[in-house]
Amino acid sequence: MNPQSPPCHFPDLPRGGWYTND
Repeated sequence: MNPQSPPCHFPDLPRGGWYTND
């Protein structure tokens, strides 16, 4: 996992939003 992982465990999206449910 990334060092700065957000509350939600999401993969690196192309939009650059880890914890984005979009």
